[in-house]
Formats: sequence, C-alpha cells, structure tokens
Amino acid sequence: MQTLITVLLWFCALGCALLGGLYFAFSAFIMTALRDMGAAGVTAMNSINRVILRSWFMPLFFGTTLGSAGLVVVGAMGLHEPRAPYLVAGGVLYVLGMFVVTMLFNVPLNNALQNVTQESRTGMAIWGDYLRRWTLWNHVRTVSCLGAAALFIIGIGSDPISSWQKGPGLHLSRESSILDNSPGPSFYRGYSVCGISAIESNDSPLAFAASSIAA
Repeated sequence: MQTLITVLLWFCALGCALLGGLYFAFSAFIMTALRDMGAAGVTAMNSINRVILRSWFMPLFFGTTLGSAGLVVVGAMGLHEPRAPYLVAGGVLYVLGMFVVTMLFNVPLNNALQNVTQESRTGMAIWGDYLRRWTLWNHVRTVSCLGAAALFIIGIGSDPISSWQKGPGLHLSRESSILDNSPGPSFYRGYSVCGISAIESNDSPLAFAASSIAA
C-alpha cells in the first residue's frame, strides 16, 4: 500500500510541476505576446483553447486532479503518518487552486471569448478585460500547481521508509525490540552502521556487536 501511495505521490508531484510550468509560461510571456498582437490575438487564443482540448493536456489535467483528491483522502485517513499533512495540504491546494479556479473562472472566460468579433470596438474591449482577468486567475493556478508539487515532494521525503534509510554511508533501520516482552527498564534498538550491526541500550553505553558485515 505504501508503495502505491508513493507512486501516486510521484505522479501528482511531476504532473503538478508540468502544469505549473505550462501556466507559468502563459503568465510570464504568452499572454503578453497575444496582447501585443491586437485583434489577431483573439484568433490565436481561441485556436489555443480549441486545440488544447484535443491534446495530452486533458488526461494530465484530470489525472492529476483525481490523484490529488485521492491523496487528500489517503492523508485524512492516516493523519498519524508523518507525511499525511503534506498529502492533505497539497491535494486541497491543487484541487481548489487549479481545478476549481479553472472551471469557475478560466473556462467561462474562454467560452465567452469564442463569441467575440475581433474587428468591433466592443470585441476589443472584451479582449482587454479577458486578458486582465484570465491572466490574474492563471497566476493563482501557477502558484497552486507549484505549491502542490512542492508539498507532494516533501511528502515523499517524509516516507517512513525513506526517512530511515539515509544512503550507503549510514543505514538506520528500526527493528523489533530484542527484549520486547522481557521485564526490566532496558529497551534495545538494532542499528546497522556502515555495514556493522549495533545494539543500543538506554541504560548502558552504546555497544557494538560486529555480528555481520555487509559484503
């Protein structure tokens, strides 16, 4: 189960980052370029809005939304897990800040632009208002996507498995207590440091037992 959650986290993190990069491009320079085109920018934007519906954008758009919503549910069901807050926060940020904003604001603006007559004075006024409002909400989508991607990546780093395996130099692994059911105050934990097994007791100095050395 943990492996499936980690795979879903990676998918959502990468997908959110990709969409965030796309939205950033529109906010940073594409909308400015379309504005400078004047009336021709209306035609270009309408063309983009039609083509994107038949592109790989749509599976990624809905796939990351469903995945992020699923991570919210997973996180809410396991709030005791270290990464649960990042799953919930990232999923809520993405679903509300990207999906809901798109459906409530950007899509209606796109639909209204389809009916604009670019040669008319009214059409150009609508185009100017469209550029301002659409770009504003696109800023929100950009920040939401990149913020969600960052939270999901932190969630991956908070994996209870990966957090105990720090690389080839130092391997820490939680093992069952040697004396779980035995009387007395002693509590022992097993470690493997640089390939050498060790046993630590809370009432005695750290004792290394070179019982196994990794090949």
